[in-house]
Amino acid sequence: MKTQQEKDAFKEKINASLDEEYAVEYLASLMRMPSETLKPAYAQELVLAKMKELGFATEMFPCYVDEIKDLPDFFHAEGNDVYRPDILNLVGVKEGVNEGKGNALMLHAHIDTSPSFPGICSPENVHREGTRLYGLGACDDKGGVATMMMAAEAVIKTAGPLDGKLTLMSSIGKRGAIGTLTSCLKGYGGDGAIYLHPAETGHGFREIKNYSMGTTDLILTITGKKGKDQNETDDSEVNAVIKGAETVLAVKAWEKERRKKHLFADSTFAGSPCTKTDITNARATAMTPDDVTEYELSVRVIFGLDETPESVRNELADYLAETFKDDEWMSANPVRITLGERQGSPITVGREEPIVQTLEKNITEIKKFDDFIYQYHGTSDIRMPIIYGNTPTVGVGALCGGLHPGIDEEWIDLKDYIDGIKIMAGVIIDWCL
Repeated sequence: MKTQQEKDAFKEKINASLDEEYAVEYLASLMRMPSETLKPAYAQELVLAKMKELGFATEMFPCYVDEIKDLPDFFHAEGNDVYRPDILNLVGVKEGVNEGKGNALMLHAHIDTSPSFPGICSPENVHREGTRLYGLGACDDKGGVATMMMAAEAVIKTAGPLDGKLTLMSSIGKRGAIGTLTSCLKGYGGDGAIYLHPAETGHGFREIKNYSMGTTDLILTITGKKGKDQNETDDSEVNAVIKGAETVLAVKAWEKERRKKHLFADSTFAGSPCTKTDITNARATAMTPDDVTEYELSVRVIFGLDETPESVRNELADYLAETFKDDEWMSANPVRITLGERQGSPITVGREEPIVQTLEKNITEIKKFDDFIYQYHGTSDIRMPIIYGNTPTVGVGALCGGLHPGIDEEWIDLKDYIDGIKIMAGVIIDWCL
């Protein structure tokens, strides 16, 4: 193991000699190679070549849908059930020469991007303006992939063999972190991990994501009753749209009550609500010539550590039963609530964890601040190594923007990107040497 003085000397050498133009061009080259989600990730070939150049043992593999589709954190979105065998994750492992407890580190990011839009968000439109690099994948998340690859290259070429194991994961993670989940189930992880994803919040490296919210999609089905055929004076029907509108009001009242009692306990946001309910879709589904007999409401709830998707569903069911207890039809035909596509477990990593402390230290060395924001994030990729690999994981990234495909153009702040390489190089040195 190296002394802290030796480690600091390596950091100083990297910070002074880092080829910034080379690092920017490497990111730009990744962005020019397509890797849209649900399509072959051709950009992985550039990452694979770099891993091999640096002496990593590599493995490429598809998302193993059959093995993970019944897990609570699998995202049942359209396309996720039929991942093609040519949509590949990539993991590289550099074994340490003196591995011991606490010196195995994993860095990970996702290589897949939003769909391409000609003329604005496409591999052909990568360009630099001032301190920003624009183009598809700049921040979501090829900026993260490039950061970990450039940091690993800087350390290995400067410091030589590592004492601890270093794992780099370039996953298919944009749609429910399916590639990250597959990789963790294959045994990839470490004693600590950092998920590298640029931050659009405006906080950059001041923001450390150590809290991933839970999420659940709930499908509410409200039933109605048709009237008597060919009877213009019949009024026995129950219109499901009207009952659905009443249910919408009840759901919003339920959310208002939840936000009074479900609060962050120990974070930057302590005392503020750790829940949010959005009605994402509402539509009539079944009708007869006489009336609408079925209405469907889609609801997405994010929640904190004290809940599960099932407990959220049960709480809503109880609330609706109480709300409609005097409604004869709704009491006899209660709203059916089923779990929808998106499900995710809440998880957090304490600030006292070594991975958090090491990250904070190296950010402060480069950025000269220590007033961190401990941010929560909806179903972040930090979940998978924690839940399925017992690896404490936090997320961090450079300043970025434009994550509205087809409307805005993605960009990453290049100074923050370069600083991120130096920060991650420092983490590798402190953790693996």
